[in-house]
Amino acid sequence: MPVGSVARHRPPRRATALIGLILCTAACTSTSPAPAASPEPIDLSAPGFWTGVTHDQYSADSWFDAGSVAAARTVLTDDVQIQNQSLMGWGANSPEPSPGVYDWSSLDARMGLISQTNGTTVLTLCGAPDWMKGGTAGTTDWSLLEVAPTPEHYQDFADLAVAALERYPQVRYVQVWNEMKGFFDASTNTWDVAAYTALYNTVYDAIKAADPTVQVGGPYVVMDSWSSAAVASHPSAISGAWGVLDQRPLDVLTSWLQDAHGADFVVVDGWTGTKDEGVTTDPVTAAQKFAAVDTWLAEQTTLPIWWAELHVSGSDGAATTPEALDAALRAVFTTGARVALLWDPQHDDGETEPWLWTQVSAPGGGLRGPYDSVWKDWSTRSGSPSASP
Repeated sequence: MPVGSVARHRPPRRATALIGLILCTAACTSTSPAPAASPEPIDLSAPGFWTGVTHDQYSADSWFDAGSVAAARTVLTDDVQIQNQSLMGWGANSPEPSPGVYDWSSLDARMGLISQTNGTTVLTLCGAPDWMKGGTAGTTDWSLLEVAPTPEHYQDFADLAVAALERYPQVRYVQVWNEMKGFFDASTNTWDVAAYTALYNTVYDAIKAADPTVQVGGPYVVMDSWSSAAVASHPSAISGAWGVLDQRPLDVLTSWLQDAHGADFVVVDGWTGTKDEGVTTDPVTAAQKFAAVDTWLAEQTTLPIWWAELHVSGSDGAATTPEALDAALRAVFTTGARVALLWDPQHDDGETEPWLWTQVSAPGGGLRGPYDSVWKDWSTRSGSPSASP
């Protein structure tokens, strides 16, 4: 019962997001204890609205400049409630480079970062070891990070997820996979939602069997939009000054809601910009796209809505403004979303989306940026179902 021609023309992430943070040169079994758990996590099942961040390959990691790292960690502690980390990639090595051989070292470091800055931890179960997707055990080809595990290894991936949750008991919330990477079917020009849902159900069943209190969500599909229905291969009936939504992610959500074995929340992500022309109106108006998605989702399910990545773009490739970030957060808050996560809180060269601190690789880094005051304001008022920033 229900639970409550494009390949990837979205704005590209930096190439560094597609490789792991290489901390050791060979697979090894991690024998060190897991990092201490964070304080009592926020109850994200309760009514309210919370903000957070998703760590990318480089963050406030201990091996960078000590003073800069300390400054960035102060921002995390003061301004960020929820911190999300991927299982593999985006700052973490392969956690199981060979069957039964675990290397938790880099994921331990990220979990330690979250614990030390008092974050409520979210784990995105994305990134499968090479041997789960046709590669060679003991090796990692980072160019294949976005390849999904093959069906015969869905259970292996689910078992790895359970092993991670056993090592990190502070994780009470997991997102299954990321933007349906590896599940786009070029022959049909749409997402293979049946294959994704089969992976999701295998992971969901394994997690709930191990610990039914862990909250699980999906499908983490990108809510793409176009400048007009005329240029979209699959235009939906949902449109506004910001553009028109693509019908295919809506179909993914409809199918997943029908066929998932269960879910505790529904996950989406998206940009204020369109796939073909970027932001086609002013950045503040463009943020209403998020409100349109929330409104549609609320008509399909009573599950809490999570924005796994809230991308706020500027006009004509320019940097976005704090006002546009505020408008985006206001849009998802007023239409009932539960969680909004900012992708990559650290500023990088050429960055045009919101960020919270400057790079920490050299002295003088970790400084608050122009968007930090907006994020801090929302973080301060988050958690109340009736707050009206």
